[in-house]
Amino acid sequence: MNILDELLADHRRLHDLLSLFERELVTYDNGGSADLQLIQDIAAYYAEYFNRVHHPLEDCLFECLLSRAPRRNAGARSATSQHDSLRCATDRLLAALDRALHDTMATRAELTDAGRQFLQQNRDHMRHEESHPFKQARQCLTARDWQAIDTAADAVRARTDLEHGRRQYDALLASLHGVRPGMSAADNAQAATGLRH
Repeated sequence: MNILDELLADHRRLHDLLSLFERELVTYDNGGSADLQLIQDIAAYYAEYFNRVHHPLEDCLFECLLSRAPRRNAGARSATSQHDSLRCATDRLLAALDRALHDTMATRAELTDAGRQFLQQNRDHMRHEESHPFKQARQCLTARDWQAIDTAADAVRARTDLEHGRRQYDALLASLHGVRPGMSAADNAQAATGLRH
């Protein structure tokens, strides 16, 4: 798996988590009993993995693209600047969640607005990357470029515990499907059936 395949796999995982996030946010916005802790866990995982690992990996790719053809790769420059906006959106969301979980003058609208902004920015960002810089990378980077990107990416990966991130993701994804870690497959299937009724 090359780095581009890895990044696209991350996008698929994030799509799943954003679906789970949106489900709880809609419940909360409609006045229902949403799992705010789960929303916070997803946002914290995003801050830890996507802001600290995934986006820096993308930046390795985008820097190479820009060094080869800066005028033809405005999409890479735009995606890089969007990473800063996504960090700000994540910080705003985590602050709103902290207030909501600790009842410190938080309004439902504040958290809903922060959550919607987080969702929309991430979906727009992934759509942009997959339509522009990722396609450009496949078309114009050479084998030597990909090797240089992999070397830079290894330095990013070395700074974090990727296995811990995978375990976090697996636990969060289990919530999307009504799966409870530690339960047998049969018990999980029965629980999931109960959730659908």
